[in-house]
Amino acid sequence: MLRNYLITTFRSFKRYKLHSIVTIVGLGVGITCSLLILLYVQDELSYDRHFEDSDRIVRLVRESSSLSAGPMAPALAADLAGVQVAARIDYDDDIVLTDLEGRSFESRVFFADRSIFDIFSFQFVRGSAGSALASMQSIVLTESSAEKIFGDDDPMGRTVSLTADETVDLTVSAVLKDLPRNTHFRFEYLASFELISARSRRMENWSTNWLYTYAILSPGTDAQNIENQLPGFFERNTGEAWDHFQIQPLTDIHLKSGRSFDIEPQGNFALLWTFMAIALLIVVITSVNFANLATARASQRAREIGMRKALGANRSQLMQQFLGEAIFQALIATVIGLGAAALLLPLMNDFAGKSFEVSELFAARYQLLVWSGAIIVGVAAGLYPAGVLANINSLTTIKGGGNLSAGKVSVRRSLVLFQFVASTFLLLVTIGVYRQVSFMKDQPLGFNKDLTMVVSLEGVDLNEMGDVIRERLGSHNGVMSVTLSGSLPGDEVSDFLYRPEGWLDPEDLPGFDTFFIDESFSETMEVELVSGRALSREMMSDVNAFLINESAARLLAAGGDVSWVDPLGKQMEFMVPGSEGWYTLKTGEIVGVVSDFHYRSLHETIDPLVLHVFTPAFDKALVKVAAISLPETIDHIRSEVESVNAGRPFEYFFLDSFLDNLYQNERRTGRLLSSFAILVVVIACLGLFGLAAISVQHRRREIGIRKVLGAQWYGLVGLFIKEYAVL
Repeated sequence: MLRNYLITTFRSFKRYKLHSIVTIVGLGVGITCSLLILLYVQDELSYDRHFEDSDRIVRLVRESSSLSAGPMAPALAADLAGVQVAARIDYDDDIVLTDLEGRSFESRVFFADRSIFDIFSFQFVRGSAGSALASMQSIVLTESSAEKIFGDDDPMGRTVSLTADETVDLTVSAVLKDLPRNTHFRFEYLASFELISARSRRMENWSTNWLYTYAILSPGTDAQNIENQLPGFFERNTGEAWDHFQIQPLTDIHLKSGRSFDIEPQGNFALLWTFMAIALLIVVITSVNFANLATARASQRAREIGMRKALGANRSQLMQQFLGEAIFQALIATVIGLGAAALLLPLMNDFAGKSFEVSELFAARYQLLVWSGAIIVGVAAGLYPAGVLANINSLTTIKGGGNLSAGKVSVRRSLVLFQFVASTFLLLVTIGVYRQVSFMKDQPLGFNKDLTMVVSLEGVDLNEMGDVIRERLGSHNGVMSVTLSGSLPGDEVSDFLYRPEGWLDPEDLPGFDTFFIDESFSETMEVELVSGRALSREMMSDVNAFLINESAARLLAAGGDVSWVDPLGKQMEFMVPGSEGWYTLKTGEIVGVVSDFHYRSLHETIDPLVLHVFTPAFDKALVKVAAISLPETIDHIRSEVESVNAGRPFEYFFLDSFLDNLYQNERRTGRLLSSFAILVVVIACLGLFGLAAISVQHRRREIGIRKVLGAQWYGLVGLFIKEYAVL
């Protein structure tokens, strides 16, 4: 029986080549799209789940920020019974590592407590958790970083020099297996947190949030129960029952964080659901295509079916035959889909910002799902047409009838209409995403980002060399203006406490986002001044003066006495964290109010902002350059920076590119959506092409008669088009 079914299937494919090709290609395209989406979704959902006990690892966060304070980790482990171990992590992007041969490697270096190895199950290639970070002078490398620095030599016990504010020699104490891509933080170098704590004055300050606190909970401990204990925990340690801290599960960080200062770019849980919906939509459309084509072809096989029934074939046998054909087509389409997905994987990586490998596509967990899915799709798509074909009246078909009833045609038209609606919906979503990206790209930011070079001055003492840098960089004709800064539009912004003159509640001081700038920032970046004046290098007192934005002016007017309606000339204290809490660093007056410019991503609102001079925070120069002779200008800037910053590589980027990168998720989403939307339309068109071809075959005699009676070609074409045009 099976042999007979296979022979009949191959004969059917051979006889109806066009129909078979259209059906299989349509299914193949749908499977290709679904596979690529499945790979992307699975990767996003798998973040940090490779760690042992990932369900017990948590992070202490605030409502809007991922950062916490220095003393919190030790106190959590000591104070809360459900917290098994806690550890602190921090990182620095501007550290230079130097090997014994003098070669420099500028890299992001992470610093962590030794207890980090009790929380995260890193895989050791050399050394062990007991020896790693055993002393302040230890450093742990990953396999790739060890190979980059030491080649094939054994790195254990070798020395590297770490240069930030000063140079420290560190000994390699362990080598870890490279972290997988699906983790919310990746590092190549891990040094002891003691290097930071020994030099920081903030370690005992509970109000300064600048690092990351992780913990692993005891087995059976509920994270929500720990979060409920946090107000009491803070009250015991600070005297205040803070309620703005939360416990965040490790596996929620990538997709559900939504907080500032995260270590790596975050995913988007809503976008993930969108892609899952698209994958389901594609599967449904391909199944609809299959059902449409199979039922449309029913009348072509009517005589065959009638003869089989007349020779004794029952309904069950006929359904098995047609379901078998459907499953066989789905399996062939799966082979095509897998091959196409493998070929398109590099393009998918480029669009999605991933690094998938072909081996992942053919992993056992995918293959089981793919082939099971192919059979399910084959059964689901073939069940209805199999039932239609098996129910055709044998006597009618043998006499030459057997066309589908009007009811079956109505069902087919409804399915075609569904395809049109689904395709149109996806196209509209894609257009919406592109309009959003265009809006973000074209929206006025309140400052001029064009032709602005951001030059790293990390390692340069700008207290001593600031004036020299400005003069040297500005000496070239291609440099229009130079401003030194510790802040950058579009980058993360720290908030500080301020004590405004006459503030109504001196115990509840406002925290303002803060830009550390020099006196030429407003002019260089073309930030509009609403009232007052800009900072000036001609006025020595402006070192202590403040600019505020319109949002800060409104907040001060609401929280201060009546005189704050006009903030110009009012006094304000700038406060910084110290070992015993916040203290006043400088006092000055507000000399100007600037417009509410978008100093952060357009995803975020414009909050109250204070801008003022604070040279110790300066680490970059913003250089406005002319469009002409740009390479020569860059060479000049490179030469001048290297002359005062020997030993560090010259680093720069353009501000407009940096700001564009803030919206790379939207651009990637647009590219992926447009690609899948086009493929959905292709699938729908393939189905319509197949239906039209079958319709032409059914009406060959009618077409012949019409031509004999004088019908023109355009009239005949219109005859077939109008049926689908109306839909």
